[in-house]
Amino acid sequence: MSKKIRLLFDMDGVTTNIVTPWLEEYFQQTGERILEKDIKDFDLFKLVKQPGVLNKILLSKRFFSKPKPHLDVEEYFPKILKDKRFDVFVLTQCPRDSERAMFEKRMWLKKYFGEAFEQERFISAHHKYLIAGDLLLDDHPKHLKLFRDETWARLSVCFDHPWNQQAECDYRVKSWKEFSELLEKLWIEKWNPPAPKGCNRHEDCSEKHEGSECCWDPGCEDCYGY
Repeated sequence: MSKKIRLLFDMDGVTTNIVTPWLEEYFQQTGERILEKDIKDFDLFKLVKQPGVLNKILLSKRFFSKPKPHLDVEEYFPKILKDKRFDVFVLTQCPRDSERAMFEKRMWLKKYFGEAFEQERFISAHHKYLIAGDLLLDDHPKHLKLFRDETWARLSVCFDHPWNQQAECDYRVKSWKEFSELLEKLWIEKWNPPAPKGCNRHEDCSEKHEGSECCWDPGCEDCYGY
């Protein structure tokens, strides 16, 4: 395959661990302790007693600069960026009322991945399904469903969390290591499958490999060039 496979990666909950510092700051301000394992709905505002405080934290200065890298992203994300088979973009949703979110997210990527990630590959969008791509790695059930429903050729991969167990997706991964292994599997089975070993549809090729099919090309030595 000559065309590169376009990969779209979410940030919050996929590249960054945003929930831990968010919940911790909320606890410091309200005294209400929320555990990540108890979050069963993506809309965290439904779970807390003071959603206004939670939103104020979300919109606060440097909020998107504080998260730590999510799990093993520092090991595998740079490898995927360097892989010539893939065209990688970060596709994230920034709060509409935040004046700093986009800048802080860009600076976060620069801090952890430096020049390896080109800033023009950063995309902010609320309707991710409108962005062209072959695969979306996300943790938001809505984005995953809309992306895969837009066209049959697309794949949605859910980054596993307690809040997305009911998400409609093609695949689910629990780490960047698992995702990297999935990419290799998809490359072999879907995007760049091995060429057929021979032809078995033409009667003169009946001794060919059972798993192969006739290409019906007059120039094929297996079918017409005997």
